[in-house]
Amino acid sequence: SPDTVVMVAMANLPAGAVLYMTDNAWTGTGFRSNEGTVKMVVPEGGIAVGSIFGYGAVSLPLSYTWSSVGGYLALATAADTIIIYCLDDDPLLGTPTVPYHLSALSYASGGWLPANPSDPNSFGTGSSALPDTLPSSAVVTLSHQDNYRYEGPRSGHTRSSLLDNFLSNSFFWYGSDSTSFDVVAMQTSFVLDSGTTPSPTSTPTISPTKSPTPSPTPPDLGTCKGLIAGDIMIAGFNSDNPDTVGLVALKDIPTGVELFLTDAAWTGSELTTTEGKQKLVLSEGGLAAGTVFGYGGTDANVAMSSSWVSASSSSFLLSVSSDNIFLYCMDSDGTSPRFLSALTYSTSAWVVTGSISSSESHLPETLPSNTVITLPHKDNYIYSGPRKGTQPQLLQDLSDTNYWTGKNSVRLALSSVPFEVLVSN
Repeated sequence: SPDTVVMVAMANLPAGAVLYMTDNAWTGTGFRSNEGTVKMVVPEGGIAVGSIFGYGAVSLPLSYTWSSVGGYLALATAADTIIIYCLDDDPLLGTPTVPYHLSALSYASGGWLPANPSDPNSFGTGSSALPDTLPSSAVVTLSHQDNYRYEGPRSGHTRSSLLDNFLSNSFFWYGSDSTSFDVVAMQTSFVLDSGTTPSPTSTPTISPTKSPTPSPTPPDLGTCKGLIAGDIMIAGFNSDNPDTVGLVALKDIPTGVELFLTDAAWTGSELTTTEGKQKLVLSEGGLAAGTVFGYGGTDANVAMSSSWVSASSSSFLLSVSSDNIFLYCMDSDGTSPRFLSALTYSTSAWVVTGSISSSESHLPETLPSNTVITLPHKDNYIYSGPRKGTQPQLLQDLSDTNYWTGKNSVRLALSSVPFEVLVSN
């Protein structure tokens, strides 16, 4: 609390259009009425395509224009769904009573449930069926976190590309359970490729008579500067002394990003403090996508390997018997790690439940599977797979254990050969 929902107009919205938002469950034929619904009337001048607006935060344009039309909209931290819709005319009554679904999002751990209109009570306050009229490109299905924000591309793509490949893709969403997580951060306007936004068929596109209310200037984004999981991946390591770790940038990494490398365990809510942590601040110019760099001084033989400094009282020492490696930056609250990549070569892999030792760890649930490398135990490993492809293709390859070569007692040279990261269509 307070609940906040950020929206983007993917077409010009005409003045007078009425939008509804609810956390009520969709049963398959209608909404339950045990939760809340709010509505907004698009103001004079309309809302221009690409504009950010929303509900619940004073910094969001038009957040003050919503009003309740039934119940109390209160998003549950445990799990919930959000459905945005307008109303079509009932063909028999001629009145606007039939929901026309525009977008839907779920952050329930079980995702969307099957439709069950004969038993509406089968849906709890945190669950819903998915309206079958919605295309997959208008649906966002996320694993459970209390708060989320979209951090994917905002320009250089058509409307259909943004919907199909980015906004509906959970990979481009970042979540946190932190109460200080800022969902409005980074929410700048979208710029769609020209000529791809259709005009409404029933009413003409209305261009605002004045520029739409600008989106808020993004606040300080912590040490991440917009990085998300998979933008940098682990590409090799040696636990036989001296320790080295290879990394590859799969996106351009801006100046000022602060990266942290640790063999500490993740408890499920925090990193332990009994092991070491190394820190790297990217200097002027940052890193270009495809650059291989790493940790370990002259023994690593890759870029920036001597630029890391200790950021803890404990030492960063990879165990030859079993260990894990996390690469992360710090979110804007200054206390929450944003994990970018993870690797384990522990004999027990990732611990699912129960206690952990110094050579074991839970896996942070915010990491998508293609940013996690789970290897059978060997002392040293290097990635030996393809080095050319789009970011999603390279993530798939880097997380595939078939592309990793491991040795015991024999150190492996980290490759400095750069990757070629192709632009996704």
